[in-house]
Amino acid sequence: MFAWRVEAHPALASLLPTEVIEDRVDEALVRFCALLRQAPDGAAAVPGLTWTVGELGAHLVTGAKLWSRMLGGERSPISSLSEASAHTARMIAEFDERDPERLADVLEQETRPPRHCSPLTARITHSPGTPDSS
Repeated sequence: MFAWRVEAHPALASLLPTEVIEDRVDEALVRFCALLRQAPDGAAAVPGLTWTVGELGAHLVTGAKLWSRMLGGERSPISSLSEASAHTARMIAEFDERDPERLADVLEQETRPPRHCSPLTARITHSPGTPDSS
């Protein structure tokens, strides 16, 4: 199963226990990977999006890779929300894989906890000028 740990704000945690949030994220990732594996072709359009199935899968894989690096102590490469779209497009363009089955495999691998940190205690370090998560 996937390994996400959530440190919710106390007000949010009082509404929804963190274990429930973690379970829902796990369930969504399992469902998404199953859907990716059912896609006949990475070049197929995703209804309601401008991305193909392969680009959507690549977006989640590259995002998971980035979050894993940030949980390991790397600073976020995005210093403002205005940079996010361009950075996302660049990450997707630089990641060549578009086969849905292989993307699902990589996504499952990338969403396991990194060996070098504890997901329960890891903090994201933001680039200068971005709001801190604490």
